[in-house]
Amino acid sequence: MDTIHASGDRTHDEGAKPVEMLQGGKAGPDVDDRAEGQTLTFIGTVLNAETMVPVPDAAISIASLDSNQASSALTAKDGNFQVNLVKALRYSVTAEARGFRKYVNEGLVVTSQFTPLRILMSPLHSLKVLVLSQSGGSVPDAAVDISGAGQDDQTRLALVHGRTDQKGVCVFEKIPKDEALWINVTHPLFLPAIGHQVSIPPDEEKTVRLQPVPETRMGIIVGRVTNRNGEPISAADVHVFEKTDPLVRSLATVVRARTDDSGNYGVARVRAGVFSMICSSPEYARDPRTYPVVVTAGQVSTQDFLLEDKGTVEGEVVDTDGQPVRRAMVELRLEQGAGTGALSGADGRFTIKEVPPGQHTVNVAHRDYVGLQRPLVCPVTDALRIVLERGLTIQGVASDYQGQPISSFEISLSRLDAPSRFGANKSQRFSNPEGAFEIRGMSAGHYRLLLRPEGGDEFAGEIDLADSVRIGLLIAPSTPDRSIRIMR
Repeated sequence: MDTIHASGDRTHDEGAKPVEMLQGGKAGPDVDDRAEGQTLTFIGTVLNAETMVPVPDAAISIASLDSNQASSALTAKDGNFQVNLVKALRYSVTAEARGFRKYVNEGLVVTSQFTPLRILMSPLHSLKVLVLSQSGGSVPDAAVDISGAGQDDQTRLALVHGRTDQKGVCVFEKIPKDEALWINVTHPLFLPAIGHQVSIPPDEEKTVRLQPVPETRMGIIVGRVTNRNGEPISAADVHVFEKTDPLVRSLATVVRARTDDSGNYGVARVRAGVFSMICSSPEYARDPRTYPVVVTAGQVSTQDFLLEDKGTVEGEVVDTDGQPVRRAMVELRLEQGAGTGALSGADGRFTIKEVPPGQHTVNVAHRDYVGLQRPLVCPVTDALRIVLERGLTIQGVASDYQGQPISSFEISLSRLDAPSRFGANKSQRFSNPEGAFEIRGMSAGHYRLLLRPEGGDEFAGEIDLADSVRIGLLIAPSTPDRSIRIMR
């Protein structure tokens, strides 16, 4: 069994999302003085973020990030809920309700015995896109993608793909509010329709008309798919995509083909232009690469594919005491630049399937441990044993020179003595009335620390970490060099 040890690298941790805490919470003992069995009471309300109407039957789950303790509840008709949980340092809060976008907050820090919360959930909408030709006929099998800027991190809409049915209709469900939603439509027999804008709400339906491509502007793509021994691969799927550019932001399939018994395929009536292609077969490893192809009107373009046998990378993630590390992210960065990975289970074991041969890189990250990065040559015959070192913790309180806590801020740490190491930079957001923060999984070293209050300028300082430490961060806007005073 191969064993991989950590060597001072650390994991990158995403910042915590802000949570709105209502006034009126009663002060309680500091969480660092928590006693076994002592509980916190979370009370709050879930509201529709657009109408401010209470959301009933929302599933609320609050879990300690320092243990495996969790508790849940459903909101009443007035949107109110109450959850009791054993006292800890940090919590994650999730809320789910039918017709709403899932709410997630993974960085709640509280010190009050009673913690009132107000959760705003973004309602989800539907959008019907009707694709027609210039003559009014429906266009089936047209590729449709939508994307939008969103209002914030929780409402931002990522690129979503769809395809029209035989009536030329494509329906998108569960779309958050977005005042600048963009629709792009492509089809191999029509010119692409780019940049149609809608607003959600009130728009619920959008009609897009496509112009046909003249026969004189079409070409043909042919090729052959084989394995490493030169043997033909039958029933392999070949897809032709729109090439990514600032206007066409999709990789929606515009045409597809399947190889015959000799491994040959052909794609006819493709409009002239630059496209990307991929090839896959259930019997062979997924090829993460995309292949560019130029289609010239009236000519034949050739693109062959070579598929590799499937490979598997498996193993276990443990700490320095040999105990399994649960939910470690094991990422395999492939030689071609794409990535695949898996989370370790309760026993620390993981399996990554369909790994092509080559010189790859293993990245292992966990919020409590120092990250690890190592090269890996595939295929591998033995299981990996990945050993992670528990990281250091830096925690404390951020305040101004008048002693007032900073309630919402971001802390960034950059390792100055080893800037090129995996996980050398870490950034995390905090939002709580006490100005408390905690960052875990750090390696020993010399760091540059930046503190950015919400809506303000950043302040800088440097700190040496050899052990876990509790500090205070003081800032003063009048300081010429905007430095931080770090108190241990």
